[in-house]
Amino acid sequence: MVIPFLLERPVYAIPGEQDYASCPNPDQAFQYWLNEIGKWDASTKYVVKRQKGRIENFAFVFRKVLYIGVHVVGTEDDSYNKEEWSYRLSDDLQWVKENVQANLDRIKGIIIFGHKYKQHEVNQEFFFTPLAESIRGWEKETAYIYLTNAKMDVQKGVLGIPNFSIARVEASIWPPMQVMVDTSTSRMELLFEQKKWFKW
Repeated sequence: MVIPFLLERPVYAIPGEQDYASCPNPDQAFQYWLNEIGKWDASTKYVVKRQKGRIENFAFVFRKVLYIGVHVVGTEDDSYNKEEWSYRLSDDLQWVKENVQANLDRIKGIIIFGHKYKQHEVNQEFFFTPLAESIRGWEKETAYIYLTNAKMDVQKGVLGIPNFSIARVEASIWPPMQVMVDTSTSRMELLFEQKKWFKW
């Protein structure tokens, strides 16, 4: 079923481990994901970039905020290819840094979307730890938003960096979380609403 209100808005998808990583044949499952879901881009008034070789990663600037989608997943066990994950996470990090550097002078904040946060040490080592150090230098409000089965929560000052926030949004709940971005002041601010925003 296509939710009617989504037809009026651009929709961007990022992969999760249930989409492919936990499947019997992850490579084939991921190709299915790319073919069917990977590029739902609607026609927009802004330019949407895709990373060469990892078209699931996207980036665009809208109203002085840089939005970036990256392929960060987790699994419930250790049945993952650490070498492949480390390469992918390094590409994710490079994608974020490349787009921030290209737009640093014209944005007030950065929002990064991924499917998981820590969960595995490889995610921390190859993505989140070096990302945090870059965020410190950018001096822009930066939020990483990811999916979880737990209740919604926002952590500020992540890893001791005052302009780095982590927001988790709850999965399998209706309506989905509304995240409002306020750039009316000198710094980006995020406002979250779970229940009252959506009406059929």
